[in-house]
Amino acid sequence: MERFITKTTLPPDEVLSEIYTKYYEQECPIGAFPHIIQRVAQTVHEAQNLPMEFLCFIACGILSGTVGKSFRAYNAVNAYTQDANLYMLGLGASSSGKSASAKILGKRLLSLEMEARLEYREKLLKKKSAMTKSIEAFEKLGESSSEEKKAEEPQEDEKLEDPSFIVMNATSEAIAQKMAENGGTVFSLCAEARSLLAIVGGLYRKEGDDTEIYNSGWSGESIRQDRISRGVAEIRKPCLSILWLVQYDAFRNIMVKNENFVASGFAGRFLFFRGPKDIPIDKGLKIPLDKNVMEDWDKMITALYEFRRNKGFQRIQATPEAAEIFRKFHNEQVELMNNELKSVQELLGKARENAARLAIIFAIADETEIIDGRIAENACKVIKYSLYNAVEFYTSGLLVRLEQRREKMESILRKKDGRVRISYFQQFAKIFPDEIHNIVATFPNLYALRKESNGTYVLLKEVYPDPEAEKAPDAEAEDDDMPF
Repeated sequence: MERFITKTTLPPDEVLSEIYTKYYEQECPIGAFPHIIQRVAQTVHEAQNLPMEFLCFIACGILSGTVGKSFRAYNAVNAYTQDANLYMLGLGASSSGKSASAKILGKRLLSLEMEARLEYREKLLKKKSAMTKSIEAFEKLGESSSEEKKAEEPQEDEKLEDPSFIVMNATSEAIAQKMAENGGTVFSLCAEARSLLAIVGGLYRKEGDDTEIYNSGWSGESIRQDRISRGVAEIRKPCLSILWLVQYDAFRNIMVKNENFVASGFAGRFLFFRGPKDIPIDKGLKIPLDKNVMEDWDKMITALYEFRRNKGFQRIQATPEAAEIFRKFHNEQVELMNNELKSVQELLGKARENAARLAIIFAIADETEIIDGRIAENACKVIKYSLYNAVEFYTSGLLVRLEQRREKMESILRKKDGRVRISYFQQFAKIFPDEIHNIVATFPNLYALRKESNGTYVLLKEVYPDPEAEKAPDAEAEDDDMPF
């Protein structure tokens, strides 16, 4: 016979959004960023009243997009190598300084890109003009001897390559096309990514989202796209860097609601950062930018841009100490993925690799070819803060669904003496095993799993405080095949 167990209030320290806060940095670790990034962020912050967090993360994004795959880390993660391409997503309210921060820090890079495009177009026009004149001269020869014709024939010169690599609101097909034209390396820079997130979410698709090329662009897996209008675009070892800025409501309405963004690993590739909770007031202070600091920043961007354009390549070596720091950092995340943070484990899976990639950016900013223990430790601090943001952002959407499932599961447990076989929930309540495991792992003080001879059971700890010691009721006494 069933008996009803009185429902207890969920302890405040077990509320999902609060569970996460104890594991990660909750304040942006500004001091972990390289000195030049701190300096440029500080002078822009003081002169333009823009958030330090935005400026530090955006500076890293600009550096990542500038270098592409010109720098590569060795020995940071076992036998694997890492490029310096990062996926970065900044969230903030309207007027919080997103666009202004990107504009001022990206000004030099965008200027170099524009100059290169203009130079390319001028060369292209000159080439077309020369070809036209040569053809006209050749046609006028008419009766000339074959030797004269041969002398006047237009000569082929070297193929011109479009040097541009920055794209804004582009579809995946456009990004693939640009990659094919530019050696596989592209920088997606967008200061207002609302429409871009909608495109990735499947705006122009009949079914599913549009994350495949982004997942491959991060990992370097080969891409092949067949399109009737554009033909075949095949990119070996693509390298996509992303810096997107968006308002909170767009993130909630597009990214959080699209469960595949998490399940596919797309969201887990990003470094998340945020603007201030309150819009800063204008204090009326007239503080100029530090010209020396801004010149140093522009010189660094220019040197890295030219290094990339000239197809330069630099190895960045990680010391054994750095590799050990990355390994321990990875194991910390794995422990959380298997237990308390199981419900959002996809957000944590790329943590070590992102830390290694960020460490490359830190090494570049410090003008060193070595990732030592200090750089590795600082990179892990920033990634921890990013993970805290990611988990908190996503729990704003996941919490509702998880809590609904948890309440439904607990209601069934209380009606059936606190012990129910896991298959029962799927059969009669449409709560699937992976969801059950996530709930139990997230709330270990409330529930437990126990394997028995006839299946795995969910236990309410209020009834079974010591699941391993308690004896299971007689199997025949539980009507596990009838709906509640």
